[in-house]
Amino acid sequence: GAAIVSVGVMVSGFREMKSLKGNRYFRMNISDSTGQLAGIAMFARKEEDLIAARNVLENTDKVVMSLEARFNEGQFDPTIRSVAAMDSVIADAGSSGLEILIDDVAVVQNVANILAGAREAARGAGRGPVSFRLIHPDLPGEVEIDTQEQYPVNPQIKGAIKGLNGVLDVEEV
Repeated sequence: GAAIVSVGVMVSGFREMKSLKGNRYFRMNISDSTGQLAGIAMFARKEEDLIAARNVLENTDKVVMSLEARFNEGQFDPTIRSVAAMDSVIADAGSSGLEILIDDVAVVQNVANILAGAREAARGAGRGPVSFRLIHPDLPGEVEIDTQEQYPVNPQIKGAIKGLNGVLDVEEV
């Protein structure tokens, strides 16, 4: 049978081709710490997957590929199924939750706007829980508020939230 694996590689070149049946695909050269593979093919199941892969390959040579690996007549025969930018995969892999320390409840709406935009932009990205800790002199202590939701969490989102007025700190949990 086949095994599906994810591998981080460098792409040293790619070109789009058409099969005899008229299906478009990519042929590329990749390498990792073990060596180089020339002429490996990517066949996309959907046109959108091919377009997404082209966008990634045109913007970076460091990628994480999902490979379908088969042995055909004793030969290793890998086929690429998807491609993602290594930087985004690494950022998403470290995805955890956020605890946001605030001193003004009005900032919650601004945080909600950032998280809603991130949720829309980062479909399929790693998600984590988000909660608030409100500190205010009129309160007897800290008040914890759990959003009961999962949101995309990465360094860019954390930085955007941390820069808001009323946010004292943002911690990964």
